[in-house]
Amino acid sequence: MRHVELLDIARQLLTARGRALDRWTRYLAAYKVVEGNLSLFDKLARCRDLREFQDALYEAARVKDRVIERLKEGLAKGELQLSGQPQDFEVDDRDLRELVELATASEKAPRVVGSLVASFALLHPEPRRVSRP
Repeated sequence: MRHVELLDIARQLLTARGRALDRWTRYLAAYKVVEGNLSLFDKLARCRDLREFQDALYEAARVKDRVIERLKEGLAKGELQLSGQPQDFEVDDRDLRELVELATASEKAPRVVGSLVASFALLHPEPRRVSRP
């Protein structure tokens, strides 16, 4: 695999696939706060192949409804802050399709895509837990 091809995959994720990156970043940021589980991010960042990438995405997708519901509950209780609405943190099949298309571009693509999505999500500023005195 040429280094240039990996750079192209990263550029595609950052530009043409901006919708998928933004939506997965926001969803995984909510996942991080609501689920309190960072192992998923490690799985995404360390994917060695497409199977591991698929497994990590499945793990994230299977709890989507619970994450969004807990996000709503946290907002209602005043435990979380968002600048938008909980539905702004949802992902759908189109978002999944876009990530998988990029991750199947080459043998090394799952790791590039997974590590970038995980990194952006870990650094996303929302949702935020409200500090209690």
